[in-house]
Amino acid sequence: VSDERPVFNAEYMGKQKETTELLETVAKDQAEADKVKAVVEKDTKIVEKQAEETGIVQKDAQADLDRALPALKAANTALATLNKSDITEVKNMGSPPSGVVMVLETVCILLKEKIDWTNAKKVMSQGNFLKTLQDFDKDNIPHKTVQKLKKKYTSNPEFSIEKMSSVSVAATTLCKWVHAMVVYSEVVKEVEPKRKKLAEMNTLLSESNAKLKKQKDALQEVIDKVNNLKEKYRLRGRSSETAKAHRG
Repeated sequence: VSDERPVFNAEYMGKQKETTELLETVAKDQAEADKVKAVVEKDTKIVEKQAEETGIVQKDAQADLDRALPALKAANTALATLNKSDITEVKNMGSPPSGVVMVLETVCILLKEKIDWTNAKKVMSQGNFLKTLQDFDKDNIPHKTVQKLKKKYTSNPEFSIEKMSSVSVAATTLCKWVHAMVVYSEVVKEVEPKRKKLAEMNTLLSESNAKLKKQKDALQEVIDKVNNLKEKYRLRGRSSETAKAHRG
C-alpha cells in the first residue's frame, strides 16, 4: 500500500491542478460571455427602436395613401359595373355635351392618345378599353399631366361627377375615374419622400436584424461553451471528492 500512495498522490495533485485550470477557464469564458451579452442587449434595444421608428413612418405614409384609396376604390368599382352598352351610348352621341367631351379628352390625355372626339370614339371601341382603365399605371402619372388635368379640367365646375350624372352612366364613371387618378397621383407625390425614407429605413432595419442575429448566435455559442465547461468542472469536482474519500 505504501508503494501505491505516492503514485496516488501525484495523480490526485495532477487532477487538482486540472480542476483549478478548468475553473479559471470557466471564469474567463463567463466574463467574455457577460461582455457579449451586454453588447447584444444594447444592440437589441437599438434595433427595437429602429423597428418602432420604421413602423411610425410606415403608418404615416399609409395614412396619407388612405385619403386617396376610397375615391380610387369607388372609381374601380364603378368601372367594373360598366358594360358595352353604356360605352356605346356615349360613342353614339352625335353632338355630345361639352362635359362629355371634356371627360373623354381627359381619358385620352391619361392614355396618351390624340385629343379629339373622333379618336376618343376609337379608343372607346377598343375591346379592352375598360380593362385598360382598370389596369392603368396610376403610380407613374407624369406631374405635367396631372397639372394639365387640374388646370383645365378637374378644377372646372362643369367637370363634376354630379354634372355628369345627369348625362350618362358611362360619362359619370369616367369622370369619377379621372378625378380619382388626379387625387391619387397627388397623394402619391406627397407620400413619395416618405416611401423613399421608409425603403431606406427597412433596408437598415434588415441589415441590423441580420447583424443582431449573428451576435445572438455568437453569444449562444459562448454560453454553450461556458455551460459545457461548468458541467465538466462539476463532474471533475465529483471525481475529486470520490478520490479523496477513497484516499481516506
